[in-house]
Amino acid sequence: MLASLRRQSRDTLCLVRTLWFYLAVLATACGGNNSLRGFPEPDVTATHKAPELLQSCQVRSGRLVVEIESVLVREYPNFGTVPKYHGQRPLLVVTLESPTPNPVNAEAAVVMAPAGYQPGEVVEFFRGRRILDRPWRHITGRRLTVRVMENDSSSPPEWVRIVNQVSAIAPAGALVGVSVPGAVISDGAWLIAQLDPDDLIMLYRLELDSTFSALGTLEEHRALRLNAVTPRQVAGSKGGQSPVAEVQLLAHLEPEPGCP
Repeated sequence: MLASLRRQSRDTLCLVRTLWFYLAVLATACGGNNSLRGFPEPDVTATHKAPELLQSCQVRSGRLVVEIESVLVREYPNFGTVPKYHGQRPLLVVTLESPTPNPVNAEAAVVMAPAGYQPGEVVEFFRGRRILDRPWRHITGRRLTVRVMENDSSSPPEWVRIVNQVSAIAPAGALVGVSVPGAVISDGAWLIAQLDPDDLIMLYRLELDSTFSALGTLEEHRALRLNAVTPRQVAGSKGGQSPVAEVQLLAHLEPEPGCP
């Protein structure tokens, strides 16, 4: 009996050692040729190149700033679906389009106004808010798109639910460069794909290169007032027809920190 137990123990020990041997061989083989690991360190250790000495303010040629002067909405797509005393909740979806063919490089920011606005009222919540504040050298060749939309509280689309969740953890600032109420969606392409066209009031695209050219240089201290109106008309309070929505933007240049 005792001899039998010793033999079983010896066999078990041999089996365990054999398993450990094959596991070690397998680990060595996988570790030596594992495609999930990084490149070998000698291949990725950067070499030092001679630095370029630049005149700081010559390279940092200024920031392009675009801010809201006025947003007027005369007609909301879903007006009447909620009690009148609740009012409507307008919002801005601002997109800095991708500088490359890859749409995931787009950026977007959402600024939501509080509920309570009636058709024909200027959305004071948006007045004076910067929707772009970036060094010009980083946004050449790009386009800024502004969407004026309505948050239909009777049946909020999926993207509004996501934005409401994000806004609790990420204040809008990645796009505009300053902190404003709202939310930032780093994947602007995803956000645009989720937008419900039924909530759209105005779509305005601004080519930044032409805007910058019109502003001239920092020394000229120019500002550009951009006026956008919708082709869609609505009956005015004094008769005649007026655009459903009007937006005024103010674009200007500001020096970068430490530059005159």
